[in-house]
Amino acid sequence: MELFETKKVEFEDDLILGPCINSGWLKLVKYYDKTSDSPAYTAALVLNPAFKWEYIEKTWDKSWIQGARDLVTDLWKSKYRPTAPFTQPDIPSNISTTTNHFHQWRQGKHALRYIIYP
Repeated sequence: MELFETKKVEFEDDLILGPCINSGWLKLVKYYDKTSDSPAYTAALVLNPAFKWEYIEKTWDKSWIQGARDLVTDLWKSKYRPTAPFTQPDIPSNISTTTNHFHQWRQGKHALRYIIYP
C-alpha cells in the first residue's frame, strides 16, 4: 500500500499511469476492507505456526488488532469450542501390554543412544 501511495503522488499528472494507479488502489482497498468482514484471514495467520499473533502485532495498525482478536475469539466460540467438558476415556483392562517387534527394536535403538564407549 505504501508503494501505491508513493506512485499516486509521483504519477498524479500522468494521463495514462495516474488513472491506472488510482484504479489499482481502489481495487486493493475494496478487497483489503473485506478482510475485516470475515475472521478467516486473521485466523489463518494466527493458526500458522510461523506467524501466530506476532505478524499481526508487528505489521497491522494498532487500532485493528483488538477487532481481529475479537473476530478470532468469536469464531472459536461459535464453531470450535467444545460444548461438553472433556472426560478421560475409559481404558479397557484387557489391553495387552506386551511389546511387539517394533517396540523392542525402538527400545533397543533408544538405549543405544546412551551407551558411552571407552
